[in-house]
Amino acid sequence: MIKTIDRRILPRSILLLVLLGSVALAGDRNPFSCYQIQYWGDNPTSESTISFMVSFDEVAYNFNDESDLVITETGTVTHTIVTYLGGGQNFPVDIEGVTGVGTMTIAVSTESDVQNGSGDPLDSSVTSVVVNINNPVPDVPVAGPIGISVLVLCLGVFLMRNKQ
Repeated sequence: MIKTIDRRILPRSILLLVLLGSVALAGDRNPFSCYQIQYWGDNPTSESTISFMVSFDEVAYNFNDESDLVITETGTVTHTIVTYLGGGQNFPVDIEGVTGVGTMTIAVSTESDVQNGSGDPLDSSVTSVVVNINNPVPDVPVAGPIGISVLVLCLGVFLMRNKQ
């Protein structure tokens, strides 16, 4: 004997199954992450440009601003600008105008607007290796013995010419 389904219950049952399936699918999204940040260069370095390759496990969007990075600098290390190249899953990133003595690391900020193609935000990021930097700002002498002698000589010539 075949049982019949009450037609009044069927639409509610289907709706319940669809809603439960949607909730399960929404909780099952794959995490989006930056899984590798590779440093390109000598360590320690005295270069003024520090280069990294930042790799995501999916195509990344909006990875294009300094606020997308967490740059940690120790000692007297500073930088002036960040340049992004490429796109997709791999981004060459240059930290330029680096001076000082200390260390630098970078990571991708999970608080930024970086997202995958589904609009999911970045869940996690690795941190680069510690880059040891030895690029002190050179001391520029204001005036050494030769500079003072030249200054006195120029002042003397000026005074002699304007004496008349």
